[in-house]
Amino acid sequence: MSDRDALSIPLSRTITSSSSPVPLRTLNSRMVPRSKQSLHRLQEETKPLNGTNGTPARHVPTMQAVRERAEMWRRKDGADVVGLRRTIIHDLYHHALTVSWPKFMVFVIVVLLGQWSTFAGLYMIEPGGVANARPGIFLDHFSFSVQTSATIGYGVMYPNTPFTVVLMTIEVLTGILSTSIVTGLAFARISKPTARILFSDFAVVRSVHGVPTLMFRAGNKRRNHILHANVEVSLLRDTNDSDLGKARRFLPLELVRSTTPVFSMTWTILHKITPDSPLYGHTPASLAECNAEIIVLLSGEDISIGNSITARHSYLDSEIRWNTGLVDIVSEVEGQGRRRVNYRKFHDLFAILPGEEGFIYIESEGNGTLDDAGSESQMTEGEVIEI
Repeated sequence: MSDRDALSIPLSRTITSSSSPVPLRTLNSRMVPRSKQSLHRLQEETKPLNGTNGTPARHVPTMQAVRERAEMWRRKDGADVVGLRRTIIHDLYHHALTVSWPKFMVFVIVVLLGQWSTFAGLYMIEPGGVANARPGIFLDHFSFSVQTSATIGYGVMYPNTPFTVVLMTIEVLTGILSTSIVTGLAFARISKPTARILFSDFAVVRSVHGVPTLMFRAGNKRRNHILHANVEVSLLRDTNDSDLGKARRFLPLELVRSTTPVFSMTWTILHKITPDSPLYGHTPASLAECNAEIIVLLSGEDISIGNSITARHSYLDSEIRWNTGLVDIVSEVEGQGRRRVNYRKFHDLFAILPGEEGFIYIESEGNGTLDDAGSESQMTEGEVIEI
């Protein structure tokens, strides 16, 4: 069975991910399956759990889909690095800024407990050095160490010998320094600009005005204004040069529009696959063969915090759906003259079947070409969907 014949298999008209986002990302079934893919496997992976009479259907992941998801995240994390020493102590500040909040708090607690315990042990060296502390009782000396470091000073225990006074002075200085460092790190983590940008789970390829077009969607989760928003999209793929050997190359993808004065809600980003495009002539099989990945960088100025922000995302070859469209999420509120954006359908897709507007015929044999019978593109920059 050829790919073109496989496309005529009746699938669910709408693929919904809002209620179950993980299964949709892990589905291996493609709107344009690779050659030799069995019909039985395709039907099993697209079997709906519910949703009769044309309503959207949910999907469950197969074991192979789970394995593919793990492989997908491994690829996105980058290559395995060998021969480079990576120790936390050599880049402690960067690690403290990038580690998660739970790990950061555990790290701070462990350091402080270690500091207090160390000085408590030193106080125990000289019996009677701390007045009103029971000799040999660690808890009493630990309590005095905490009071000294935090400058609490309840007055019940106090240094009683010159050795203890010296230790107390050193601990006070150490406590002031450690408190300053922890406060600075916490403030740096809180004040670090972050981009709350949402990208669609999948990028899609369909015909738009007779031209095959790669498209995906971005959304502003904060619902504020991002000024002078700019997006850059590149194709990252394996190459084999006779002189330079194997390498990963970035090939820029020209967009219909790459900038917008104000980015407030959603933005559908389009790249026309013309003969000048690095994607021209590629098929799902050829993209998988060269380990292709679509890299997305979106930057702008967040008007709420007055800082520049940058969001990044990527789409592996398994996250590009062919002959598939993005469900429209914008509608008019009846009688109010306002627009409504439905983020519940942000990741939803719909299949484009043969004979329908937007369908692309794909030849999987030979070099592979995108065969589109449409007329020359008449798309203009103003037709980029933006709210």
